[in-house]
Amino acid sequence: MPHLQKIWEENREDPRFSMVIVGLGEPIGALIEFKEENLYTMPFASDESGTIYSQFGLDGTIPHTCVLQHGRIGLSITGYDENRLDELNQYLEATLRQSPGHRTNASSEQ
Repeated sequence: MPHLQKIWEENREDPRFSMVIVGLGEPIGALIEFKEENLYTMPFASDESGTIYSQFGLDGTIPHTCVLQHGRIGLSITGYDENRLDELNQYLEATLRQSPGHRTNASSEQ
């Protein structure tokens, strides 16, 4: 999950970007504890019943990293695959570049 923390830190000030870590089957208290223990600053939400996962047709038995555009999954990575992190970063960059209000170098404005 450190890769998601890095993405959060690089993009959190961009008004076109939002992120939430959804814990399937986990109570919010356990997620808050996990977040604090690992010093994560990105937002977490609980999906104890699996409602959120099922709305997007996700299996829910293994982690998913999804990039949503207009309420639909634009990119989904099932499980943790370090080899696909570049793909995730490139997809996010291209998606934000196509969005209204594109900034050429978000990190220089922080």
